[in-house]
Amino acid sequence: MNPSSEHEPPETVEFAGLIIAPDYLATANDRRLIARVAAAEVERLVLRYGQLAKSVVAQVAFACVLLLCCAFWAVMGLRWMRERGEVSFVLVFGTAFTGVLGGWLLRDAFRRGDYIEITVRGRHRKLAFNRPLTVDDKDWLIQELKDRFGWIVEKN
Repeated sequence: MNPSSEHEPPETVEFAGLIIAPDYLATANDRRLIARVAAAEVERLVLRYGQLAKSVVAQVAFACVLLLCCAFWAVMGLRWMRERGEVSFVLVFGTAFTGVLGGWLLRDAFRRGDYIEITVRGRHRKLAFNRPLTVDDKDWLIQELKDRFGWIVEKN
């Protein structure tokens, strides 16, 4: 190993699900990019703890609509079984699918954790971490972003 390369920052760093590259920031799941923000477009960074959903109200409303569809399909399936004496697998699948999806969205709407709020062209984006951050993790991240891009990361 070259001793001088020990002090040079690597090109791309992955930290708690956040990928810090020379030209972008992104969140990743198993190295698959989920959300990406170009470094040149970043106007402001704030390190926060709170709701991870982009819009909690919209996500809860959509989850409730899916759960109402689930209830409707369940009633229709019971009527079908009572009138015809057979099981409709389409209704069973629809009930199960919308119920699971609606429940998952409802649970996910209230999930809290650490994230970076990025202001890009006046709009806010959230890049969430895949684990809780310690105080040392937050300090390292703030210093890393300052060293790489010259960004001042606010804590809130």
